[in-house]
Amino acid sequence: MKIIIIIMMFFTIITAQNYNVNEIISIEHQNQNFDVCYGEDYISFKLADLNGAINEDGKYWVTVIELAATW
Repeated sequence: MKIIIIIMMFFTIITAQNYNVNEIISIEHQNQNFDVCYGEDYISFKLADLNGAINEDGKYWVTVIELAATW
């Protein structure tokens, strides 16, 4: 069982896509929908909504992404 978990973790690390500073997020990744829960509100969000080249209103947005979790 341990070997299966190790193999799964290995392939997860190998296939994960990481971005570095000054890299551009691919259109495919920008169009992924993310569910966001804030209090009682649940919305669907995608990074393409912030890209003026492809969003509806043509406005570009500066974005700071912060991840926080309490366990």
